[in-house]
Amino acid sequence: MGVSEASTVSSTKPGTVECVEFDEALPLPGDPLLAACAQALNAAGHWASVFDADFHNVFVTDELRRSCAGLQGLAPVAIGVHTFSPEALAVTMKWTSSPSSTSS
Repeated sequence: MGVSEASTVSSTKPGTVECVEFDEALPLPGDPLLAACAQALNAAGHWASVFDADFHNVFVTDELRRSCAGLQGLAPVAIGVHTFSPEALAVTMKWTSSPSSTSS
C-alpha cells in the first residue's frame, strides 16, 4: 500500500479534522513542496510526520502508521489539526503503540 501521485488534498482548513481510518492510504498534502517531501519519505520507508507552517498534521508515512498499529494494518491519523491538539491526541490514544498510548 502506498501513496498515489494523483492523490492529493488541496488544503485542510485549520481546525477541520480529517480522520483517516485503518488501512486507508493518506492523500498527499496540497502544497507541492510538502507533497514532494511526503512522497519521498513514504517511498523511502521512513518513520515520519509532515507538518505545515502552523504545525498542523498534513501527512504520516505508512511505516510510522504501521508501527503505531502494532504491525496490524495502518493506524488512524488526524489530518489538518495541530499535532498536540485534543483531536489529534484523541486519535493517537487509540494506537496500539505510541508515546501517548495508555498500554504498558
